[in-house]
Amino acid sequence: MCRRLFVLILCICGFLFAKETGYEAGKVTVKLKKSVSPSILQSYLPNLAILKIEPRFHAQKDEKGFLSNIYELSFDEKISPYAVSNALKQTAAVVYAEPIFWDEVFDVPNDTLYIQTLNLAYMQAESAWSLHKCEQNPILIAIVDTGVAYKHPDLAPNIWHNLAEDANQNGYTMYYDGSAWVLDAGDLNGIDDDNNGKIDDLIGWNFLLNSAGDENNDPNDPGSHGTKVAGLAGAVTNNSIGLASLSWNPVLMPISCARAGATSTIFRGYDAILYAAENGAKIINCSWGGTGYSAAAKDVIDYVTQLGTIVVAAAGNSNDSTPIYPAAYPGVLAVAALYNNGIKWSGSNYGAYVDFGVPNQNFYTTTPPLGYYTGTGATSYASPLGTALAALAVSHYPEVSATEIKHRIIATCDNIDAQNPNYIYKLGGGIANAFNALDETEPYQEPCLKLDLFSQGLPHDHNGDSSIDPNDLISLNFILRNYSMFSDNATLTISSSNPDIEIIQAQHNCTIPADEFINLQDAFSISISSNAASQYVNLQLEIDSSIPIHSASSFNIGFYINNGGILVWEPIAGGRDLSGTFIRNTLLAQNYEVVYGNVFPGSLQGYDAVFLSFGSVGTNNYRLNELFMYEAIRDYLLDGGKLYIEGADAIGFDLEYYLGYAEEGLGAHTVLWQLLGISNGSDGTTNAISLLQAQLPFSEIVFNSSNQVNVEYIDKFTPANPNGFVACTEDSYGTVAIASKGEHNQRSFVFSYAMAELVDSAHPNTAINFLSEVLNWFINSPTPQIQRNESGLRLTWELQPLVHTYKVLYASEPYGTYDVLAEDIEQNFYDIQSPYTKGFYRLQANP
Repeated sequence: MCRRLFVLILCICGFLFAKETGYEAGKVTVKLKKSVSPSILQSYLPNLAILKIEPRFHAQKDEKGFLSNIYELSFDEKISPYAVSNALKQTAAVVYAEPIFWDEVFDVPNDTLYIQTLNLAYMQAESAWSLHKCEQNPILIAIVDTGVAYKHPDLAPNIWHNLAEDANQNGYTMYYDGSAWVLDAGDLNGIDDDNNGKIDDLIGWNFLLNSAGDENNDPNDPGSHGTKVAGLAGAVTNNSIGLASLSWNPVLMPISCARAGATSTIFRGYDAILYAAENGAKIINCSWGGTGYSAAAKDVIDYVTQLGTIVVAAAGNSNDSTPIYPAAYPGVLAVAALYNNGIKWSGSNYGAYVDFGVPNQNFYTTTPPLGYYTGTGATSYASPLGTALAALAVSHYPEVSATEIKHRIIATCDNIDAQNPNYIYKLGGGIANAFNALDETEPYQEPCLKLDLFSQGLPHDHNGDSSIDPNDLISLNFILRNYSMFSDNATLTISSSNPDIEIIQAQHNCTIPADEFINLQDAFSISISSNAASQYVNLQLEIDSSIPIHSASSFNIGFYINNGGILVWEPIAGGRDLSGTFIRNTLLAQNYEVVYGNVFPGSLQGYDAVFLSFGSVGTNNYRLNELFMYEAIRDYLLDGGKLYIEGADAIGFDLEYYLGYAEEGLGAHTVLWQLLGISNGSDGTTNAISLLQAQLPFSEIVFNSSNQVNVEYIDKFTPANPNGFVACTEDSYGTVAIASKGEHNQRSFVFSYAMAELVDSAHPNTAINFLSEVLNWFINSPTPQIQRNESGLRLTWELQPLVHTYKVLYASEPYGTYDVLAEDIEQNFYDIQSPYTKGFYRLQANP
């Protein structure tokens, strides 16, 4: 029995001795039951050749003998302590047996600022360093940013050397010359030695040398942002100066995407990402982004991801859940900022797209040219800490895929739901734990879906006229986004209690792919009833899957039915500098039939009048920048529609800037300005209302101020002959409203300010009066009828309550028509002349 046991021990020890570390060789700790003599251990393992048995602890005050029956066994160091321990545990007299593990002093770097760097401790940095440091297997991190002050003594030794450009073959491309770090002159040969399209890119690249878009091989930082980011991602650690980085000495590839004078802007960031990945970067940090989605940018991210590169990006500093890109692209690790106790930093974004958070309260980092910086918060500085963790994990697990590394980082986070009850499932896995990320053998992440409605496309109208009318058959188009790393089969169901529609196909089965978009085209079909009124139809989209959905599982989608009435649209319900809610409420109070929505309709056809409120720059930033929006407006006007458009930038700037080539050979502004009675529109400047005066065809309405928050870039206009004329002027500024009646019988009113924010000059000049005048212009002012009789020409208006008939004393045949109100007649006569008509009228009020 004893012989067989010893053979087993030797077999086990041959395996474990080579694999295990972290314990004292040739020793185990054994606790025996009370009253058992330690000499019995020899009989248990007679062939072990125990060298010594002695008390494990030498307690001086252990009067009750709590530690007295714990012993230390010493034996041949070639035998595994695990093998001995496991053998001893099989005996009845042994309470436990185990190796004598040695505790490392957690790796505390000697960098002078490390003791003041408080946030790393909350990521368990020192415990992680006891397991691994990047310098043991250096990982290349690209800092795609404003550049890096690469000569900084706490960065320079970690800077990447592109040895494919090492023309003189001396093994480096940058060196310390005794007083400063310099590029190796012997490598600056003016040749693209590595055929990557960049000449002499010895340490990285500058993608924007100047405003002309020139590039060069000096990725120095014209500001400071990129240098701060680089220090957090990979400052030189344990060099007796400055700070320490979580990654502990990776390799840094500096890339500049900014220029002097524009250091808060990243230019050609995705070009830089591509360059970095193809030149060997395993991790790319992007402490920048925006809300705009780009298909080309996504293609770049998809490409570098399949190369095995991990992109880490800041979640954004807007304190909302609006996805920020590149953080929200598939495959990218999105990092939120936390206070050190795990509470969300006040400015950090959150939401389904966030993967995890890092503590970055009281951090230290590098700043140009040779200094240091301390701060708290900002996801720009959370992202490089996430990058450092990713580099540490890749370095420790070099054979593991990028997808598994991402899973490992998220799965090993510490839960912070208790600290953030309002953000459950909105901060990803929680607060990053560097030790767990390295130590866990099989990190577990609860399978889930994290879904969002990315976009809702225009419905497919089966008769092809874009307008959804009674008796139409339509199908829906929209895109979902799954932000989780898990996939599942799902059932999608739409429902509605609206009696004016019949859902023909209510369910759709599909696979929700991991971390990807789900494009659902013609997924559901709906029939519109024959007597359906104009309205916005709300539908409920429900998603059911076999795994939990850690975000919304239902979404509101919808579409417009076009069948008369007045359409009122604004991008944000009740938003500042918008008038849609005010217009809707006013019209409803006057018993008008109103359709209101916040989704821009695919067609405006079929409505008696349309009010579009785009808002002002800096408040809502909703642009007239989509081709379908322009086409809907154009077609409505060509069909004789009545259209009010309000916005600081919509007509004077947006049309030309965003849709300058919308028509073949023409810009949208060229076409729409003509239809709106405008000969020219300009971007304007900042101008708050001081004296806004309305004139013909309106009553005299004056406003001396407004409550509009943003008054930047207020569009100014010039009317076009013969169908456009000045409707409102702003004192010492210019024309800010144009009213028009065109050759297609269309009427329009374009206004640069927010009607709802107008403040009276004197009663009864109210915004409601202003709206009433617009309505009168649209609906109650038909084309004047010219009648020939014995007294000459008569022009008759049937405007209620203002009914006026004028006798034409003289007239040439009109090119167009012109409306005159009674209060505009002075001394019984009123002359109308060009540019409003081709000829000349002299009118006298009929007795």
